[in-house]
Amino acid sequence: MSPISPPSGMAHAVVVPGPGGEAPASRRSTPMRRSLRPACSRSIPAKDLAADGLPDFPCGVELKRPNGQKAHQARRPVLVRDRIRVVGEPVAFVVAETLEAAEAAAELVVVETQDVPTVATVAAARASAAPAVWDEAPDNVAFVWKKGNAGDAITRASHVARLSSHVSRVAALSLEPRGALGRVDEAGRLVLHASNQSPHILKSALANLLKVPADQVRVVAKDVGGSFGMKSGAYPRTMLVLYAARKLGRPVRWISERRESFLADDHGRDISFDAELGLDGDGRFRALKVDFTVNVGCYLSGRSLFLLNNIGGIAGVYRIPSIEAGITGVFTNTMTNAPYRGAGRPEATYVIERLIDIAARDLGLDPFELRLRNLVPPSAMPYDTGFLFKYDCGEFEGNMMGVAKLADRAGFAARKAGVRETGHAARARYGEPDRGGGQPLHQAAEGFHQAQRSIPTARRPFMQGRCPPDRASRRR
Repeated sequence: MSPISPPSGMAHAVVVPGPGGEAPASRRSTPMRRSLRPACSRSIPAKDLAADGLPDFPCGVELKRPNGQKAHQARRPVLVRDRIRVVGEPVAFVVAETLEAAEAAAELVVVETQDVPTVATVAAARASAAPAVWDEAPDNVAFVWKKGNAGDAITRASHVARLSSHVSRVAALSLEPRGALGRVDEAGRLVLHASNQSPHILKSALANLLKVPADQVRVVAKDVGGSFGMKSGAYPRTMLVLYAARKLGRPVRWISERRESFLADDHGRDISFDAELGLDGDGRFRALKVDFTVNVGCYLSGRSLFLLNNIGGIAGVYRIPSIEAGITGVFTNTMTNAPYRGAGRPEATYVIERLIDIAARDLGLDPFELRLRNLVPPSAMPYDTGFLFKYDCGEFEGNMMGVAKLADRAGFAARKAGVRETGHAARARYGEPDRGGGQPLHQAAEGFHQAQRSIPTARRPFMQGRCPPDRASRRR
């Protein structure tokens, strides 16, 4: 946002964040020093939004709770009215002639609260007598979802591999923090410049909340500055920028500080699971059962269902006759959870691939051979996993054998012995098909592998991403 030439008369905006801990809140401003009054344009509280009919963000989650009732519509407010559910959510929006004046004025806003107990983890939220994030959900369960029935098949399996694990919560911390510049153009149309990866979705959200036709809103998204899903949604601060521009009749710009992004941006992951993979006596997969628990934070939206949208990935590329999975969303006093890098795909893949490794170890089998034994063959295409996904084509065995050849899998034992003798390490890992340094993938992989192999383990190098071999050898 900073490189955009400031429009004439542009004002600067700062958010007054709510303090830590869940609390009923009221807001007041201390008397401003006289030197600040000419520079301060407006302090916008929640009551102004209510007077102008600005609603909360829609929920969009139609799943059921354990009692069969529809999920509580835990809608995110644009500005907090009477209850702070997570540290950092906006309480007031201060607009001034300069950024310095806006920051100084924001410091004069006092938020009066009364501390009440909070829960930050799923375990705390589900504990007996835990405080409720929402009165309408006293058990803190936001929603439940289930598909399939693999219990009997698991019971009949000759061997069952089990795994319980947790994928930690993350913050995106994009290369450039979020920002927005709102204005009203000569034709009276609302224009928002924003670092957003889904401008059409944002345009619809803005039009719905501001109650104007979609053709009266224009969203301009040029240099996003990194996102990985975090910048694909509509946020309170973005909405406030355009609302303030319309209300004050002048351009308004807000740019997040790096520390502010921890509190203002949606988080990702924070998923726990218990998984079981049943196999027969020949090492064939017979059943898969996974129960996921997601810390959804304190509000719900369609973005809260990121895991559900891609949970079909637990089937992997394998023949598994019976698959069952469930998802339980749990409210906590934490930032809203949303898509981040894969949006449920990495978690789903992690579950099945780790279970296969565990099963191979338990049975004394080669993990590579166990995978080959259970791949969906090309002759089965198109293939219905029987769970959610259908595959129209795939040469999975060809892919595995090709990678094994390029990696010289047959020579792994000799290389491993060599490492023990020389004290050199050789590791390479690729999570997604990509091209390295403008080269074909197999050439980039070979160069990266050779570079790693040439570095003594005592130096413990860390390399990530794409790197041509000629540069990899110089990065130590």
